[in-house]
Amino acid sequence: YQDIVTAGNPRDEVIYLTYLGELQYRRGALDDAAETLNRAVATAGRIAPDSTLLGRALRHLAELHLRQRNFRQAGRVAAQALVIMTRHNDEVETGALNKIRALVAAETGKLEQARSHLQSALSTLDKVGVRWEKAAALLEAGACERFSRNQRLAYLFRAEEFYASTRTTARLNEVTRLLHGLNQSGTATQSEPAADETDFLTANTDIKRFLSQLPMLASSDLPILLTGETGVGKDQLARYFHATACPGKPFVAINCASVPETLLESELFGYRKGAFTGADGNKLGLMMAAHGGVLFLDEIGEMPLALQAKLLGVLERRRLTPLGSTEEVALDIRLIAATNCDLEQMVAEGRFRRDLYYRLCGITFHIPPLRERKEDIVLLAQHFMTQSGLLAPGTALPSEVAQHLLAYDWPGNVRELQNRIKRLELMRRMVADGDLSELVRSVFGGEEHTPAENSDLFSRVEAFECRLLTEALLAAGGNKSQAARLLGIHEATVRTKLKRYGIEIPLGQAN
Repeated sequence: YQDIVTAGNPRDEVIYLTYLGELQYRRGALDDAAETLNRAVATAGRIAPDSTLLGRALRHLAELHLRQRNFRQAGRVAAQALVIMTRHNDEVETGALNKIRALVAAETGKLEQARSHLQSALSTLDKVGVRWEKAAALLEAGACERFSRNQRLAYLFRAEEFYASTRTTARLNEVTRLLHGLNQSGTATQSEPAADETDFLTANTDIKRFLSQLPMLASSDLPILLTGETGVGKDQLARYFHATACPGKPFVAINCASVPETLLESELFGYRKGAFTGADGNKLGLMMAAHGGVLFLDEIGEMPLALQAKLLGVLERRRLTPLGSTEEVALDIRLIAATNCDLEQMVAEGRFRRDLYYRLCGITFHIPPLRERKEDIVLLAQHFMTQSGLLAPGTALPSEVAQHLLAYDWPGNVRELQNRIKRLELMRRMVADGDLSELVRSVFGGEEHTPAENSDLFSRVEAFECRLLTEALLAAGGNKSQAARLLGIHEATVRTKLKRYGIEIPLGQAN
């Protein structure tokens, strides 16, 4: 930075300060970000008052105000930036600014305005092909508690679809956490919710054999390493072990990929007052919070090397030292680590400590992907559909639906299966509530659902109608009368349209 200032190039200084401010607020240093971005805005306003240089700095300042919950300031700054970016026809920035305006409107109770701004943002971002920004906007909208549950679910399912296709694990985990929270707070029926936290449903022989060994492993203090693709159920298996080994004791989970590197150490080990700037009091780390129970470290392969060394020391000595303290504290935990990475390969490449790997892999179990344990697909689908009310308790999954589910590879594994069924539940409610516009966005929101540019209006309507029919059929468990009631049309109309489109069996098209 000093080199830029010395060189006397204020334009480069603004660019540097804008990027630094963005980095600071994304890491949670909001006060530092405010100082940095205000300097960027002041300098840009002095040297280029009507440029994208100023517009971009203003956009990040609006993002900061939004995170600080200064909604009036966020809206004012975003509007100022929007005038500049619209004049320069910068559609990426315009889309991002409309997203900010949508969230400001939602937080201030102007929900119709919020939906309008958000749809404008998504349309603009989709038009210019910036899929990552579009997915981020959907995720932020899905996290906004001011929107209705149905709207948030629709946004999150569209974001989940993108992050699953790009295998963006940290964002997928964030979407899953939000979906889980909405599912818990929603009106969907959940039979035996406590069992969902402790059971691991499977018909797979290898997994059942491992589950049968867990009571014997409960008396050991060896760490357990779970491997497998994203979404196979590593976190659920960790919870099952906790319920088996130490029910009633703490279960603490952290995803190493979702916490910034600068915060992960203090989150795990805790700190004492004055350990660093902003440490205004003592903080109990997650390791001590798990004392006597289970600590689950998901995505252990994403842990920085320096922190790996400290974790190894804790595992070997069974003691830890909080940041800013000179006193060791005794620690009694069972550690379960999980990864979708090849840790052996990472060790060979120097990206994971060999000694920590050997310490973790004393008890290792690989959870096969869902496509390699087809026997679990119908079992899990029936369970999730019963939970969501798509199937009556004790009702078997229709054979045609089972055949369709078995024919798909499920690259997102159990997580994808569960979220697809939640999406069907959402669509059923939208049809019942008459929320047609949001239903259309949910169906056609992803790139794979977008009709061809050269297709005419009738082709688009037919494509939508065909998909809506099959979704309703699956939501109704294959019952044409029930599907007709969900759609609000006569059963004879449903049968006529099925014949017209050549849908000979009541399959639910979930993809």
